[in-house]
Amino acid sequence: MNWIKKCATIVTALLVIVGAGWTQDSSTGMNPPAGQDTLAQPPSADLTTATPPVTAGQINDGPAIRELGSANFLSSNVGWFRWGPLHLGSSEVFQGYNRTNGGGAWMSVLRTHVLAERRFGRNLFVVQYSPKLTVVSGSLIKNFSDQDSTLDGYYALTPRLGMSFSDHFQIFNTNSLTSESFISADPMSSFTVQKAFLEGPTPTRYLANSVATTFSYKLSPLTQISVAPSYTYSKATGLETPTLSHTYGATVQLEHALTARRTVGAYYGYQVIRVEEHDRPFVTPYNNIGINYSEQLTPTWGIQSGFGAFKEGLPEGTRWSGSAHVSTTKSFGRSSVALVFFRGQGLAGVVTSNNGNRLDALYNVGLSRRIRADLGAGYVGFKDIHAKYGTVGLDWQMGPNLSTFVRYAYKYQAGDGNQIGNLTNGSVIFGLRWHPNVQSY
Repeated sequence: MNWIKKCATIVTALLVIVGAGWTQDSSTGMNPPAGQDTLAQPPSADLTTATPPVTAGQINDGPAIRELGSANFLSSNVGWFRWGPLHLGSSEVFQGYNRTNGGGAWMSVLRTHVLAERRFGRNLFVVQYSPKLTVVSGSLIKNFSDQDSTLDGYYALTPRLGMSFSDHFQIFNTNSLTSESFISADPMSSFTVQKAFLEGPTPTRYLANSVATTFSYKLSPLTQISVAPSYTYSKATGLETPTLSHTYGATVQLEHALTARRTVGAYYGYQVIRVEEHDRPFVTPYNNIGINYSEQLTPTWGIQSGFGAFKEGLPEGTRWSGSAHVSTTKSFGRSSVALVFFRGQGLAGVVTSNNGNRLDALYNVGLSRRIRADLGAGYVGFKDIHAKYGTVGLDWQMGPNLSTFVRYAYKYQAGDGNQIGNLTNGSVIFGLRWHPNVQSY
């Protein structure tokens, strides 16, 4: 019963914090009324990202930093919990039951989000950190304590030349519980993020650190060119055959705004992937070339896409294949739908040099002024590996800063027996979430 006492203590502390924040926000009137029925809303005036693109079809001019693990732009309005450059973001505690191939376990999870930001005129420096702790049977499980962090910055070197950099570090257990869907979508810009959902045959630790620097130069008010060198280190442990990889690459991209709602572009990328298994490294070079197209078709419907071809330098010879990325979002008053397809090298949460196909869909709907539901589904396949998932979630907005939620997820995997397990999984969770600045629906 120790885990019950610990969870009760955590929930009590969280409610005390929430109560203080709720009182503060209610007295100052900083938050909009909960449950206001507007899904697609204009950006806040205090966005950390300064001048991000508002819709699809616009060229990104300036810093555009996303929330950690989300498709949404980062906002600096974090309410009462602020100490100088430090902010306390959302925090949540939830209880869940996870059942895999006939065996199950109860888990208690605490997750929070902390960030620090510093502005220097048009220049910006942001650190985001999100730790997650998991308790099973009253004991803190070290291998389930996840870490996720990013370091982002933007420097306006001249009126035309800008430089941005990003360092994303994450380490997580592929078999741990999550309170969110496996896809995140921004209905304003039609930008989407496909999250990792594949599980290992045993509790598997996945570590990745990616670094990228982007130099962008405006050739004219409507045309921009960018160069982005990058490096990624990834490693999967807890497997029969631990695997790690080093990926070096660079991408050159040219964008041109045809109208205020439509942008076209072209890109060329080169990557070298070094994968090490059984101390037998093998290197795969990639050349990728293609075109981009994005457009805000209507005020509530946008699309971002890219189509190309890539050449793989395999030991048995050169092979050409097609690449694609299409994401679209559509709002229908109090509901919205997002659809994203990806074909190319790599998959989230997997160390591989192989190509994969992934399709995800997400539907959100407001059932009432305070209750929202979401349905998600996805499929991924590469080589002999196939997996699919389905999720359903319900969120009740109890107050300006507090919500309670329940979520069910189902997974089916036909894996490789090493990184990807052969399994059927079902999980259900319920918990409380505190968020400093609730956006109206």
